Amino acid sequence: MGRLAWVLNPRVRKRTLSNLQIAFPDLSQAALRGLAHEAYDFMGRVMYEFIWSGRVPKDELVAKIDFEPRGLAAFERAYKAGNGIVFITGHLGNWEILSHALVLQGFKLNAYAAVLANDFADRRVEKLRTRFGARFHAPRMVTSPDLLRALKRGEVAGFVADQNAGSRGLFVPYLGQLASTHKGPASYAAISGSPVFFGVCLARPDGSFRVELIDLGPGPKKDPDSILSFTARWVSLLEKYIRKYPEQYFWMHHRWKSRPGPDSIVSSGVSTELEPYD
Repeated sequence: MGRLAWVLNPRVRKRTLSNLQIAFPDLSQAALRGLAHEAYDFMGRVMYEFIWSGRVPKDELVAKIDFEPRGLAAFERAYKAGNGIVFITGHLGNWEILSHALVLQGFKLNAYAAVLANDFADRRVEKLRTRFGARFHAPRMVTSPDLLRALKRGEVAGFVADQNAGSRGLFVPYLGQLASTHKGPASYAAISGSPVFFGVCLARPDGSFRVELIDLGPGPKKDPDSILSFTARWVSLLEKYIRKYPEQYFWMHHRWKSRPGPDSIVSSGVSTELEPYD
């Protein structure tokens, strides 16, 4: 499926190569093209696994998922405290299997999902995503009450937050350029006071998955500077993961489409001491 998409959509293929050039300016054109092929192949795998997750026996899926133990222990402690968890991820690894993994581990997960234009496709995707009990809501505003209520109930509010956020997003350093980034995760954390975790579901060559969860520490305060610096911090961690596993990232979307203007909120750059697990 991935290679077919490479052939059939030259516009997205060109964008993918351009994005890779931004992130890896020192790579040759041949190396960039090779990495693009790997990324397309991997997205084909992601689509297949998402469909497969709708019919695979529950026990078989659980057997294919391993959690990094230190991160899982920290996540369990935070969840049992009852204050909810703001959970952030990106389009790295298999983000759809990640939601299943959290629910199958016993965590109540709530997240946003855009409504698809095709009603049949939207119903089918929703059925796959909610098979094991995850709840998905249509996004309405920066701090919609749906996920705030979930946090108040002590549940997980999840965000796949690495897509272009438009002219009103926060511009933070990301893979070599400023990128407009959604402030929703940081805003929810500031309002709720809930702890914040970052996580990914990495695919292994044998068809299994490794879920890594990282405690981001205290969330931001409610002031704009704190929201901005916290956003830059989790984006810095995502970047480290992408550079470690570039073939598992979704390079096809128009991540750097929006550019900062005179009224944009721009970060000077905040890195994180946190690192991907070995």
